[in-house]
Amino acid sequence: MIVPDGYAIKVKFSLRGNRLLVLQIIGLLLAGLFFMAFTKMTASIHNDFDLIQFIRKFDSPSMLIILGMGLVFFVYMHAYVHEKTHQLCYRIFGNKANLHMDLFTPSVTLSIGDVCSRNKAIIVVLSPLVVLEIIGLVVWPFITGGFLLLIILFLSANVGLATGDLAQSVWLLKYPKNHYFGFDGRDSVIWGPQ
Repeated sequence: MIVPDGYAIKVKFSLRGNRLLVLQIIGLLLAGLFFMAFTKMTASIHNDFDLIQFIRKFDSPSMLIILGMGLVFFVYMHAYVHEKTHQLCYRIFGNKANLHMDLFTPSVTLSIGDVCSRNKAIIVVLSPLVVLEIIGLVVWPFITGGFLLLIILFLSANVGLATGDLAQSVWLLKYPKNHYFGFDGRDSVIWGPQ
């Protein structure tokens, strides 16, 4: 969609610098809290699940390194799926979106000059949190053994990755429905009537 006539950039929003650092710290804390909560809930649903016993199976330093590398890879792949969900949602609404898989700040941006309505932008921004949590929670009771840890990590990482999405959706809610969301090559922007 192209910006309607009579609209101009009203404000820019960036998740760089201190904002990004604060959101990443909050995301890590939320992921940790949800990891503990999902671990407790899993232990109550699956009587055979014991996280400590699972970790003790990796009793040598080399096995712990392999487990750690696997977890990092898993979280990075989850970030990819999270961002692809944003991209797919933009495409459903008829927008072109670009995926940027930076090491610490993966993101999806609209193509320069492309915009979507504020309400559609909020749906896109919150889509990975809602869709991926529902998928994870639906399969969670049916998974057993070591795969339970992956589901717990999936659910927890999804909440942690969504902190920037939640901040952006709050920012979008500040503006009327007749405003549009876009990207200027550096920052997220809101277009509004002049």
